[in-house]
Amino acid sequence: MRIAKRNKIVHQVTLASWGLVVVLFVAFLLTSNRFRIHTVTIEGDAPDALSIRDAIEANLAGAYLGLVPKDNIFVYPTNAINSDLRKINLAVAKVDFESGLGGELRVTIGLHSRDYVWCVSEESVECSFLDEGGRAYASSSPTLAKFVIISNEPLSRDLFWNVDYFLDGLASSSVSAEVVKVK
Repeated sequence: MRIAKRNKIVHQVTLASWGLVVVLFVAFLLTSNRFRIHTVTIEGDAPDALSIRDAIEANLAGAYLGLVPKDNIFVYPTNAINSDLRKINLAVAKVDFESGLGGELRVTIGLHSRDYVWCVSEESVECSFLDEGGRAYASSSPTLAKFVIISNEPLSRDLFWNVDYFLDGLASSSVSAEVVKVK
């Protein structure tokens, strides 16, 4: 009975010791300068790179709960950076992050194509760019796109894909069209 009780205590102390080792190792990984972001590289389509860099660096400043630095390569705030970049430039379609043990964070930015503009009428001065799914994302002039789609109401996704398929066919043929009326 004494031996069983002693073995149980030894087992509990061993588990507690291993738990402490794991906690200390995780604390080391999360707070060590070896695992912090020192360089931010922006790749892809970044027309306003200075404001993008400022937004990324602002999101990497500080710490979670005052303990874990936000510029740690394992737990940096991707969602907050993504959200801020889309606020800076509405044309941002995709943001990819890649971090390495060298302390570099590579941010790759992809923009929506600016092939389609949707206008309510042919006389409209203020129109909207359409993304790849047919959703309006930023205001535009009708002259800034390859194709202008005239429709009283925003296009449904299915209708937009049909129009997109049709216009892709036109673009690859010798027929040219700039304005498409959808009723």
